Amino acid sequence: MVKEKKIEKIKYLQLESIDFDLDRPDRPANLIYYFTRQRRGPHMKIQAVDRMGFCAALITEGQAVFEHLGQTVPLRRGSVFLRRHNLPYRFYTTDECDLELTMIMFDPAVRPLWNRLIEPACIAVQLSNSIQVTELTDAFFNLLNRDPQKRIERANAFAPFFLETVMADRALLSDSSGTEKQMAEKCRHHIHDHFTRIHSMDEVARDCHLCRSSLYTLFQDHFQTTPKDYLERLKISMAADLLTQTDWPMERIAEETGYADAPTLSKAFKRRNGVAPAEWRRNACTFAH
Repeated sequence: MVKEKKIEKIKYLQLESIDFDLDRPDRPANLIYYFTRQRRGPHMKIQAVDRMGFCAALITEGQAVFEHLGQTVPLRRGSVFLRRHNLPYRFYTTDECDLELTMIMFDPAVRPLWNRLIEPACIAVQLSNSIQVTELTDAFFNLLNRDPQKRIERANAFAPFFLETVMADRALLSDSSGTEKQMAEKCRHHIHDHFTRIHSMDEVARDCHLCRSSLYTLFQDHFQTTPKDYLERLKISMAADLLTQTDWPMERIAEETGYADAPTLSKAFKRRNGVAPAEWRRNACTFAH
């Protein structure tokens, strides 16, 4: 048997919780037994093995780290961490910012539903529709507060709905991420194959059947750069090779690499490489001899 150990360093700046009257011996069974909105102070730390049941927590502001089932996952706004019943975990922040979250504790009776919806190794989900899920969860929290008479009945209905929504969002994000990656690669290959003839990102967006903002988002998300920067790197790399391997004047090199004129190429070349094209050519010739 795992020795129970619990270390908590939590500074609650705000705590709203819902009472389900769990101490009543005649209470009806309910899947949710603890539902709370919290704002915690910086450097919060929890390390525990406990019997608090299954737990899902939605981060609504701030950043944290969650360790569970041998995995470590960074959390940010829109993350949902998922903790299984009676297993050790760590949950902590490492900065000076407050952390806001909505936490839902489930009764062990939720196990069949949990196991059906959530893969054994899944401990966190980053929502693509975090604003909508947050608003929905807040609205339901407020409803339970206003109407205690049907609290348990409504909580039992909300428990599977919340878990199904989170996991459906994860599946949707996974599918869209694969599709987006393919589209990003298609755009990157298009730029690579036609870079000497491309003069603006509007051309690339049009040829790839995207709007300009979507093109920039794809490159930022999948390549951590912009399509304009990627295009310039290709042009300048070719210009550097031509400076080294030919005696062509700058006007011809500008034409071959797709720049409007020699001054425009020279300015871009120096910005990226730190030296003017003429100096680059002299250094290359000196090194060769």
